Amino acid sequence: MKKIINKEFGVLHEAIESILHVELITTCRNRENVNARMIFSKILLDKGYTTVAIAEYLGKTHCTIVHYKKRFDGYILNDKRLKDSYESAKAVYFGSFDPVFDMSNKELKDEVFNLRKTIKSLENDVTEAKEYLREVKEKYVWKGGFDGIQELLHQKCPIGEETNVQHALNSYLNGLRY
Repeated sequence: MKKIINKEFGVLHEAIESILHVELITTCRNRENVNARMIFSKILLDKGYTTVAIAEYLGKTHCTIVHYKKRFDGYILNDKRLKDSYESAKAVYFGSFDPVFDMSNKELKDEVFNLRKTIKSLENDVTEAKEYLREVKEKYVWKGGFDGIQELLHQKCPIGEETNVQHALNSYLNGLRY
């Protein structure tokens, strides 16, 4: 690996290599390596670094960096993987790094299993809450056809007079003949 001449370059260099799982400074011209160099260049150009400084670090000419600069915005519109990688690298570089990127396979698996346990527990809590609400609803909600009567009582009964209204209704209903 090339000597790190700028700490910021080094942080971004490591981030891109860990996210894309490629070697950044190489003569390889396959798509993954070129994407890594384009992302590296785009982020540093946006930060204000010169094409010459970036090219020197990557072991390329400034013309290559100018080419990346001209083409990047067009490529990112059509290549979802490139866009996602770019967003991840920017997040790392600008400090909103998600530690998931640094986790080993074992740590990721452990995290997935822990999340599954949490989800299962939350699903059980939701099921219990739904059952409780069903029981409460059955106990306290009027049964069929009385919704209108319940609404009428709610509208017409003065607050604090509920007991008196209940007695009056009871007397009235006791005298009804069907």
